[in-house]
Amino acid sequence: MKQDKRRIFIFANRTDPDSVGGLTSLINDHFKNDGKTEPDQEVILVGWSGKRVQTEEERTTGRLKKDGITYLTVDMTEDEYDKAYCGFQNRYLWPVSHKMIGNAAYVEGGIEANEKINGVYADLAIKQGELNQDDIILVQDYQLYPLGKILEDKGFDNKKAFYLHTPMPSKRTIVRAEARGLNTNDDFQKTVVKNMSAYDYIGFQRPRDAAKFTSHLDRPLDKNFFQPYQIHNVEGHNISFNPVGINVERFQEMAIVNKDHELVRRHVAQSAKPDQTTVIFAGRYDYSKGHINYLNGLEALLHMAPEEARKIRTVFIGGPTRGDIPEYAEYNSYLQAKIASVNFAFQQAGFTTPDEPAITQTKNIPRDALAGMMGAAEEITKAGGRQVAMFPSIMDGQNLCVHEAIAASPYNIVVSSVGSGCVDVIGEANLGVVLYNNNEPEPAAVMEMASRLMLLNATDMQLNVEKSKAALYNMTQLYPGSNWMKYMLDPFKLN
Repeated sequence: MKQDKRRIFIFANRTDPDSVGGLTSLINDHFKNDGKTEPDQEVILVGWSGKRVQTEEERTTGRLKKDGITYLTVDMTEDEYDKAYCGFQNRYLWPVSHKMIGNAAYVEGGIEANEKINGVYADLAIKQGELNQDDIILVQDYQLYPLGKILEDKGFDNKKAFYLHTPMPSKRTIVRAEARGLNTNDDFQKTVVKNMSAYDYIGFQRPRDAAKFTSHLDRPLDKNFFQPYQIHNVEGHNISFNPVGINVERFQEMAIVNKDHELVRRHVAQSAKPDQTTVIFAGRYDYSKGHINYLNGLEALLHMAPEEARKIRTVFIGGPTRGDIPEYAEYNSYLQAKIASVNFAFQQAGFTTPDEPAITQTKNIPRDALAGMMGAAEEITKAGGRQVAMFPSIMDGQNLCVHEAIAASPYNIVVSSVGSGCVDVIGEANLGVVLYNNNEPEPAAVMEMASRLMLLNATDMQLNVEKSKAALYNMTQLYPGSNWMKYMLDPFKLN
């Protein structure tokens, strides 16, 4: 087979070579070579610089090569940021995709602004990247639905693949959104479904998302129809369930190398105590991540079983996000008030002090330090404590934080939700799955979660370790992280 020297153009909304999470981190993790060798194929990542300017005339572009990846970036105008990023992408598409219609809003001019910024990314690849007809085009995530059609209209008939990292809203969800005056079904068909027709291959995180996409094609298929990595042609669309994953060995090495990191040693000193359960809740403050549900559960536990609740220490790692979007600003204010309320309740019960509250918050920490913290679970357990990795998203894509917690140490007690795509990959082997949804969890479910997962005895803990190893087998053997990009590139193979 002849060597493939075609360039790979990857379009993503953000293109930060130093990203510690999210999509860019995932792409970097797959392609970066740490500067040791030149990659077999040139990889060019195209997207937003993260900077905003007032006018199009002030717009600047950037070019950077790091760890074998070339980054092409461009600024957004304030109008594009307001109407596309804060508007159509994250006040409409994001909440609707996560089935949280109550958080959605229709922004006038948002669809047009989103088409415009996608066109800017296309022009950046054409002019600065010298995109040609032989190049491989991979488009990533919900912000960039229109990009394939825009490139097609500009004369680029290259094969194109699109990968959706968020959940796919079903036709039923869109009809519900229409009933609330947020859009029309025709809007969604035109801006999403018809734009996806420009792609030769479409990948989804979860089999249920592939099935939801078929509901828009008037040929709905059951999620069980979609087996991993198999491409199915449905009404002319080549689609598959192709879950993303992490580089397990690299993350395990990161956890070991950083066991003596200053932040890790401080974490262990605070957590390695007999009968203490430390809950690490890592993730930005997004209404889809389940922070409020968790706090409501902790508050209920305090009232119903105070002697169990007093053993729990919670660390929120993350912080506010998308603060220019009204729904996010409101959510963060409510979240801060809720944290203060729960902390006060623990203090009133005599379990904590203002200097050592039940819930602490820290902004995003370096990924290497987080790996070290996750990897410290065995040390904490052997000191008589417990470490819970809490990821109760109401609805999510793959939720790679779950993968990282399992990879870092089998002694992590991992809690996720049935709304997360990781359940499809890992199964329920290591996951104490509590049904989190748009409603607050029932106190009985909270009590069950606490007793089953946060307060395990020695025998149960050993069983958890064994199940964690089974989950790790799924991640490395059945659904290895390298498969995601491998199967994204498979349709482009040279004969």
